[in-house]
Amino acid sequence: GFRNGMTESRNEELKGEVREFWNRLSCDTQVASSPKFSFAYFEEIESFRYLDQPFIHAFAQFTRYYGKRVIEVGFGAGTDFIQWPRAGARVSGIDLTPEALENLTRRIQAYQLPAPDQILVADAEELPFASDSFDLGYSFGVLHHSPNTEKAIAEVVRVVRPGGEIKIMLYNRHSIFVFNRWIKFGLLRGQPWQSLKSILWDH
Repeated sequence: GFRNGMTESRNEELKGEVREFWNRLSCDTQVASSPKFSFAYFEEIESFRYLDQPFIHAFAQFTRYYGKRVIEVGFGAGTDFIQWPRAGARVSGIDLTPEALENLTRRIQAYQLPAPDQILVADAEELPFASDSFDLGYSFGVLHHSPNTEKAIAEVVRVVRPGGEIKIMLYNRHSIFVFNRWIKFGLLRGQPWQSLKSILWDH
């Protein structure tokens, strides 16, 4: 019991650090130079995301989900999220940060998109939705940031109906993405001794 309490306490501490990190700047927003929340700001973010990761559309297949109930876990600045209403899906989403919720709310307004079913600040490890509520559970590059990734994945499984689909992308520590981070934040800063683990933690 004591050990479980300590683990839970550490998980909450880590989760607070993750929240604080992403609340400073939602994913990809650092590339935008236009005024925050302007139409141009959101266009810059979208252009960068799909140039940087052109395989997302093939992975998500947004247009296959017309009329379907979709949950996106960890919507960040909302670039993928807005593709769902554009494709006619009934979409809900959660993110750990108020910053992400404000980005997404402003983005939906800027593009005059249909209102999502629900968008909330919530914890991926405790999704505030009933079991079997969605046809698709989607999360791209998010759940590995949660202290209990297994629990977060189990929650996606729980809220997706039997026979539904789940699409999750997690970073692999031994990948081109991580190697590029090590070059940028280790090698090019004269710190080649930094471990991949420390680079991932800090950046």
